[in-house]
Amino acid sequence: MTRLSHEQLLGYLLGALDSKECIEIERALAECPESIAEFEKIRRSLDTVGLLEEPEQVDPPLCLASRTCEFVESQIEAYAAETVVLKAVAADAVRAAEETSESNSKVLPKVKLSPVSRAEASGRGLRKMDLAIFCSVILSGAALCLPLLFTTQLQANITRCQNHLRQLGQALHAYSDLQPDGVFPAVLASGPRSVAGVYAPTLLTTQLVQDQRTFFCPGNPHLAANLSEKPIPTLQQLDAASDEQLERYHRTMGGGYGYSLGYQQDEELLPPRNGRRASFPLLADAPHDSQPGRLSNNHDRRGQNMLFEDGQVRFIKMNHSPNQETALDDPFHNRLGQVAAGLDVNDAVLGRSNDRPMPVVLP
Repeated sequence: MTRLSHEQLLGYLLGALDSKECIEIERALAECPESIAEFEKIRRSLDTVGLLEEPEQVDPPLCLASRTCEFVESQIEAYAAETVVLKAVAADAVRAAEETSESNSKVLPKVKLSPVSRAEASGRGLRKMDLAIFCSVILSGAALCLPLLFTTQLQANITRCQNHLRQLGQALHAYSDLQPDGVFPAVLASGPRSVAGVYAPTLLTTQLVQDQRTFFCPGNPHLAANLSEKPIPTLQQLDAASDEQLERYHRTMGGGYGYSLGYQQDEELLPPRNGRRASFPLLADAPHDSQPGRLSNNHDRRGQNMLFEDGQVRFIKMNHSPNQETALDDPFHNRLGQVAAGLDVNDAVLGRSNDRPMPVVLP
């Protein structure tokens, strides 16, 4: 039994270690109760000084949109006033030219502008300039406002998604408290309950979640749009479903989130047990095969919300560049790179609704 040093625990909490070192520390924590107590002591100290807090989201300046509209309106009025002055100057110039032409009529033939030419000279060029200025001002205002509106909507969806995950986290903790061994909902090795999405029917059947919309992320509204046509089944409906109906249930019943596939031990599939680990993901925005590293499509693919075993919810910007590593263990594959159950108690793997815990063996 190896007792971890303060430097190792501090580096792990601050995300200063690589993935291999994190794995070794997690294994050591599982084997050494004294290290766990020291880990919690250091984590509370860091929480006290705010080193583990997420960066504060900076709100946009107050009344930015209204001030931008006022600025655009003032510019339009200024250009309108300038246009009036320019038209008056142009009219004076035309009159002066006509007077000069009349006074010199004996020397030079009188030349008059046609009505069409005079209209063109006094108005058409100015109208085109006004239109160009007006369009440039409107486009500048849109360029300022649209990114702000998009960012505000994105942040609102992230916050609403985090609220859903917190509600599901409370339900999962309540479920584990009711179990003698403190486990979370189990994904079985075979049968109707052998997919990651089984957590949702389990929480509905036990009435720990009442509203099915809680299982859907606001950052991906397309999933929730079909909820009336494809409601989440109860465990009884799941067990009694035909093969065709069961396949439809498996594709959608997990909602917009991915759940833990459990882990393997002595050739047995086991569900995660509630150890309130701060670095063990339990639920997150559902992974997607079309994205590198199976990252989620939610939140404009800028990251994913993740619920950890201790109940914390954080927005994580995953980086799966081949030249960089993250301190967080890959949450969507086990240590063999498989979409399957973890290889030990500390190997967390989150699967989307129809992902199975056992790897597919090709003939």
